[in-house]
Amino acid sequence: MIQEISAKKLKKIKNQGQVLSVFDNMESLKKLSLLFGILFSSIIPSQKVKSDIGLGIMLGDPTGISGKLWIKEKDAVSLGASWSVIRERLTLLGSYNREIEIKTEIKEGKLFFYPGVGVFVGIPSSFGVYIPLGLDFNFNKAPINIFFEIDPGTKILPETSFSIFGYIGARYIFK
Repeated sequence: MIQEISAKKLKKIKNQGQVLSVFDNMESLKKLSLLFGILFSSIIPSQKVKSDIGLGIMLGDPTGISGKLWIKEKDAVSLGASWSVIRERLTLLGSYNREIEIKTEIKEGKLFFYPGVGVFVGIPSSFGVYIPLGLDFNFNKAPINIFFEIDPGTKILPETSFSIFGYIGARYIFK
């Protein structure tokens, strides 16, 4: 629970060598994750123009299951449930992406660059924000999407630090 602490008491705690953390328990992390989930879901428009869903795998850090829902011609929501070998934890990722087509001579499909904004939750106890930067290739004649993504970000809880994810993957597109 968040408590008000006077500046004098805070100074006394710091002088005693104790570490003060407002988010020492999982309950606070759960509440914050729920808040960001509600805020994140509110950016999804109610009227869908495109509703393709992709489901597949991602390999790298983290490695796991990847899903993508195209909600408009150029907008998508990506989700991931994965294991981070480096951080040794379960990581849940969610981002909103804007796809920008890259004109190429490739006849087999279309290439897109996508920037976005996302949140991640490391279980048992971390939370942060990231900026997904990726490339998507959608095949014309097969319902397959391949992608590469790098995600610089900031871990906010339990302490503030730089974070980065990177992976490649493939998804089957259900139309």
